[in-house]
Amino acid sequence: MKKAIGILALLGAGIGSAQETVNGSPVVMGTLKTNGSQSAVDFTGAGTTAPVRTGLLAARPSNCSQGQMYFATDATAGQNLYLCTATGVWSLGTGGVTVTPGGSSGSVQTNNGSGGFGGQAAIYSGVYSGGSEYQQAENCIKGIVVPYSAFATAATSQQVAIATVPASWSPRAVQVEETTTFASSSGQVTALAASVGTVTSPSYYLQPVTLMQAAPNFRSDNAGGQAAQLASHTLYLQVSVTNTNPGNLTSLTAGALTVRACGVTLQ
Repeated sequence: MKKAIGILALLGAGIGSAQETVNGSPVVMGTLKTNGSQSAVDFTGAGTTAPVRTGLLAARPSNCSQGQMYFATDATAGQNLYLCTATGVWSLGTGGVTVTPGGSSGSVQTNNGSGGFGGQAAIYSGVYSGGSEYQQAENCIKGIVVPYSAFATAATSQQVAIATVPASWSPRAVQVEETTTFASSSGQVTALAASVGTVTSPSYYLQPVTLMQAAPNFRSDNAGGQAAQLASHTLYLQVSVTNTNPGNLTSLTAGALTVRACGVTLQ
């Protein structure tokens, strides 16, 4: 009897360590784990796999543990997989995508409408002595609003620094808009003008624009034409009293200007 029990124990141990085949759909109520350096979970031969928890984006567990994953079924296609990067922190899983650029070397890239890039065509030919063409997108200053209170000097004109531009900057458009009509508490200030330029040449980029206009607000647009300066410099907005019996800018009580500019750096 003792010998039989020993044989059964050995058989049981052998069965426990042998490879097993599971048919059907077993349900695991606890945690399914592997253990040991030789352990592995191999689904490469499976007909289908669904290894990630799925559900609505808002239903992600708030107390996730680092290393967990979640597939949001209602998210934008390609942005469904979320990774728990720290306790309670979900991060969108992203992957690299290789897209072939369009056009020739150095071309500005555009959306070709098919999920790829199209290159801006070269336009120059017969360039002297091996010179080459380059392309670049314009850099623009988004509308800067300058209120009347920025002009607080007891004088007939004042400059306000707008931005510093690099050497060889060439403007493509400079615009001043009287967003809010200027007004003055002094009857002496009845006409104003705005210009854009440098500290030594206030109207280098935009000639004086008449202000204190009735609605609709006055707009002016000046596209390029000025020589690019070789050194980096600051753009200034200047406001000046232009009526014949001038008062001071400190008399202003209302008004605002919006300044916009676009340009490129020549090489």
